[in-house]
Amino acid sequence: MNPSADFSRTCKGCESLTPEDFAPGKTDYRCGHPGPRQGHTVGIIRLNPYIPAWCPKLIAEAQAKEATT
Repeated sequence: MNPSADFSRTCKGCESLTPEDFAPGKTDYRCGHPGPRQGHTVGIIRLNPYIPAWCPKLIAEAQAKEATT
């Protein structure tokens, strides 16, 4: 299964989201979910306007949806 990016949502509210100081007055947002993409930047100053296709939660949701159909 290869889900595509979800352009209807952002990573806002995800418990794996880790904000870090990037530069004075600016925040860098990183994915803290365990896996090969842990630490990947999902936004600087604000979150990207989508959930990346590699998001472990997005993949799990797609697999669960596929299993019920």
